[in-house]
Amino acid sequence: MEKWCDYTISNIQITDGEISAVYLHEDMGSYIRAIGVKTDKEVIALIDKGYKVMTMTWGYPKWYKGANVTVVNGQYQRYLRTQRDKTEKDNLENLPKILK
Repeated sequence: MEKWCDYTISNIQITDGEISAVYLHEDMGSYIRAIGVKTDKEVIALIDKGYKVMTMTWGYPKWYKGANVTVVNGQYQRYLRTQRDKTEKDNLENLPKILK
């Protein structure tokens, strides 16, 4: 497996209509290492430090590369976003939800 990025997101948690947490993994190059649930602000801090973050989706028997995750400035706060394209399943809002 080739290295896609520094970190990947496989699941999301939505609070009040916005992504508030994600399930984060580290791309080790030859495998994906699960890190755990991180807040949106923690992931924004990683992106601000220059780390590349992408979504990924599970399709038995492996993970599939998704979309680049970026930060956008809202009126009152910053948000995680993916570029909408023809592949909807890898957009952040379409990833599976974190089970509570």
